[in-house]
Amino acid sequence: MCRLRIAEYAAAACVDWCAGLRTSVKEFASQVEGISSKDVLEIMLATQYFDMLDRVGSNDKSQLVLMNDAAMDPAGEQHTRPAAASGC
Repeated sequence: MCRLRIAEYAAAACVDWCAGLRTSVKEFASQVEGISSKDVLEIMLATQYFDMLDRVGSNDKSQLVLMNDAAMDPAGEQHTRPAAASGC
């Protein structure tokens, strides 16, 4: 019962967050000439990406492993061995 309430609360919070994001993006796009909602979202994603890199890089205990798409199979499962240099 408690888990169900937590899940319902989390779902409601997500819906509220998404509605707020949608409103903010539309408002920003309407106030800046020549920018679309897609442009706003791309800027937000790039900003979040650079913020994440900054946080990972600023922590001396962080470890980052970059993998290319060839390291994943079509089902999204990670291969147990690294992809060959040729990408095969």
